[in-house]
Amino acid sequence: MTDAIGGAITYSGGKTIHTFTEDGDFISPGYGVVDVLLVGGGGSGTGGLYGSAGGGGSVEEVTLALAGDTHSVVVGAGGAEVATTTNGNDGEDSTLGGYTGIKGTGGLYSAHNGGNNGDFLGGKPSGNNGGGGAGAKENAKGTSGSSGGDGIESSISGSAVDYGGGGGGTWANAPQPAGDGGGGGSGAGHSEGTDGLGGGGGCVNDGVGHKGGDGVVIISYITGSLGLLGNGPIGGDITYSGGNTIHTFIHSEDFIVPVGGDVDCLLIAGGGGATGGGYGSAGGGGSAEEGSDRTLAAGTFAVVVGAGGAYNATISSPGGDSTFDGLTAGGGLGNNRATHTGGGNDDYIGSTGANTSGGGGAGAGGHPAGPPNLPGGVGHASSISGVEVYYGGGGGGIYNDVNQAGGNGGGGTARSSAYPTNGVNGLGGGCGANSSRGGGSGVVIISYVTGIFDLALSSSSMMFVNF
Repeated sequence: MTDAIGGAITYSGGKTIHTFTEDGDFISPGYGVVDVLLVGGGGSGTGGLYGSAGGGGSVEEVTLALAGDTHSVVVGAGGAEVATTTNGNDGEDSTLGGYTGIKGTGGLYSAHNGGNNGDFLGGKPSGNNGGGGAGAKENAKGTSGSSGGDGIESSISGSAVDYGGGGGGTWANAPQPAGDGGGGGSGAGHSEGTDGLGGGGGCVNDGVGHKGGDGVVIISYITGSLGLLGNGPIGGDITYSGGNTIHTFIHSEDFIVPVGGDVDCLLIAGGGGATGGGYGSAGGGGSAEEGSDRTLAAGTFAVVVGAGGAYNATISSPGGDSTFDGLTAGGGLGNNRATHTGGGNDDYIGSTGANTSGGGGAGAGGHPAGPPNLPGGVGHASSISGVEVYYGGGGGGIYNDVNQAGGNGGGGTARSSAYPTNGVNGLGGGCGANSSRGGGSGVVIISYVTGIFDLALSSSSMMFVNF
């Protein structure tokens, strides 16, 4: 079979590698399984005294089953250079097939905060200092977060490379280092984020704030494998464990089945958000719904993954429902600030605090514990992914000014003095009390015996020979 077309094509270790450093099309000659790396564009740093750095772009790595078709690839640009005493510019997202490498944001001039990204936070140093940018792997680090966070290492290109490093800030009027993975260093000189790595731009003590690095999208697959017979279902991030093929959906998209067969599935809804301040209570974890031996006919099935409930200072938001094949897992509810009650879900209710206490959110697997402790409720345990994982943990409450832990399964801990914690995306956890963030998004996981669809299609493919 011929290989796909698009991007700069290289070969390594028996694989064909397509590297996109600008927008383009990936044209596949037929169905195939590909590995994908998406890196968002980095944010730019600020100019002026005590400037802060841009955040490195987030890194998303997935395995996808793509149909023979033209697939649009968008590569996020880095945030543009800015003039002195100005906030840095955000980068742009990189996308392919419903998956996103989220942009790094620009540094903030007046607040001296380094830029963030979709997963981590920039530094917030006090005084006349500038924060480092978040990396794709971690928050800004160093003295009071003035150095850039490191990026994530990947070998998808054929060699180990770090992507998405945060830009370096300043401390005590001295430039601080950037994170590994293309982040720009602070101070004069070579301070831009590196194009093709999505690094954050460094800041300077005078002059302009430096540009963030452009992102990248890299697609890799076994050479000659596209368009072979034996096509299984398409959709989600595909892994293999214990003789099963597992499709994990962290975004809404279609599950395409070429022939009929039986599947198991797990649906976790988005976790509820929480209000901030005043000993607020926590959001509830998303509900869980399981299906076993569900027979699917050939066709396209919509998979909807519930979003996490958004943060609001006074009114919390519920998480979104997750749905598949007639099944629904209901979103976790937001907290009730007035009564200090944590959010519930379809199956359990949150706990209630009083005075200087705020209730924990319900988990997908149980109620939260009541006073004298107000942690989040435990999540729902499942091994459908190949290992046991808890999903839908409730957010942690507050008891007598003491922050409580989120429930096992992605529940956010009540806000700490350093960084607030939200529910974990892909687990449907509820937001922790007093957090300025939201609930975690849900997940849908579909599993079936490896090869059952391939065997059915191979035998039926004989019927198509004469067409």
